[in-house]
Amino acid sequence: ADCKLPIIYLMDSIMFNVRAGYPRIFAQPIVSLFMDTFRSGDDRVKASLNKLLANWAKRRPEHGALPFPVLGEIHRKLDPRFDVDRFVREQEERFGRPAP
Repeated sequence: ADCKLPIIYLMDSIMFNVRAGYPRIFAQPIVSLFMDTFRSGDDRVKASLNKLLANWAKRRPEHGALPFPVLGEIHRKLDPRFDVDRFVREQEERFGRPAP
């Protein structure tokens, strides 16, 4: 987990600073990478990942946000009761529907 966390931070930095389609490119691998890191991580790693996930939910699509359904999927994997559809609707109301 300690080796994977810096990779997730690097992906986050690229999505935020470079943008250029990287949120969509990283959408597929980031869910499994995030969950593998979370499952194998200690409390410090889990706290870092939870903070990062919360920051991603606050990020606007034009500022390198992951697609809302991807964020919702990560939340659902952490909590099976999480309502992905509601989360996506709330994000779209908050930030607008992202461009395709």
